[in-house]
Amino acid sequence: MKEDRLIFHGCFDEPLEVITDLVGRYLDELVKVRPQVVLEVKVTDDKKTWRGYVYEPQAWSVEDINYGYIEVFRKYEDSAIPLEVKVFASHPDYSLWMVNLYVLLEKYLKVSDGNPPANIPTWMVIPDEGYNRQLVELWSQGYKGPEIALRFSYSPRTIYNRLSELRKIYGVTIVPLKIKRKKTKNKVNPVN
Repeated sequence: MKEDRLIFHGCFDEPLEVITDLVGRYLDELVKVRPQVVLEVKVTDDKKTWRGYVYEPQAWSVEDINYGYIEVFRKYEDSAIPLEVKVFASHPDYSLWMVNLYVLLEKYLKVSDGNPPANIPTWMVIPDEGYNRQLVELWSQGYKGPEIALRFSYSPRTIYNRLSELRKIYGVTIVPLKIKRKKTKNKVNPVN
């Protein structure tokens, strides 16, 4: 049984169309060397992952030659960039074909540091499930644990624990530490 081997995993600040265009141009070059090679594209049912399978169909009763595949998906749910890209080889004998693809990606695409774009608030990269996004938004805006706890009817300890869990998942850029939070909570000035 063959096992797909991860050849490359990185992030790019490029739209999906630019990445898929480069994959298409790579295939055009590969077809010059291996005329039977095809790219089969599949999008997952949830439309969140693009997969391009590179393989060479063989005659009946002969197993197709699978060179590998490329996966492209959003790093953050509500942001079109950065996109994560993974390149897999289906067999060690064909790793070179897929290595060439990732070399092209790194050469012609803008490599990302993996952080969300500056034009969206950091908490927007957290999937809008449960109260996670709203919790990080309030925390980032300067609200304290007990204030947030009252809003969600949880104990302050539960709020701090959840923030800690989210920080482990998304990092301190997305879920800042208490010391590094922005103090932007709106305060109402009393009228004299």
